[in-house]
Amino acid sequence: SSDSHAYGSGASLSLDGAGANGDGDGGLVEGQYTFDRAVEQLGFGRFHWQLLFLCGVGYFAEITELVIVGFVAPAIEKDMGLSAVEYGLLGSSSFLGMIAGALFWGYISDRYGRQISFSLTVWLTFIGGFLSAFSPNYIILFLLRFTAAFGIGGMLPVDYTIFL
Repeated sequence: SSDSHAYGSGASLSLDGAGANGDGDGGLVEGQYTFDRAVEQLGFGRFHWQLLFLCGVGYFAEITELVIVGFVAPAIEKDMGLSAVEYGLLGSSSFLGMIAGALFWGYISDRYGRQISFSLTVWLTFIGGFLSAFSPNYIILFLLRFTAAFGIGGMLPVDYTIFL
C-alpha cells in the first residue's frame, strides 16, 4: 500500500492503522506491523513515567507562573504605586514573553534538539520567576516576568513534543 514503508526484509509499517483493506485492524498481513501495535507492544515503562513527571513539572510551572501574577498583581500595584498602564503592561508581559518564547524556542529546538531546549526553558522560567520576588522596581520586575514567560513560551511546545 502507499502508506507503508519497508523495514528490513519484507516487513512494513503502516502508519495510519487502517490497512490496505480498510477494515481498521491495521490490515495485518504477514510481515506487516502497524504503528499503533508497535506503540501498544512497547508499553509504558519506567522511562515514560519519568518523562511524564518531568513534563508534568513543566506544565505545573507554566500554570503557576501565569496564575500567580493574577494573585499578587494588586499587591504589586499598591506597593510599587503603578499607574493603570504599568499595571496592564505587567499583566501583558507574560503573554508577550510567551509569544516571543514560542517563536524563538521552536526554532532553537528544531535546530539544536528538544532536550537542550527543554532544559534551558525550565531554567529560564525558574530564574525569571524566582528573581521576580526580589525585584526592586517596576522595570526589573517587568523584565523578569518577561524572562520567565519567555521560558514558558518555549517550554509549552517543547514539552508537548517531547512527551507526545
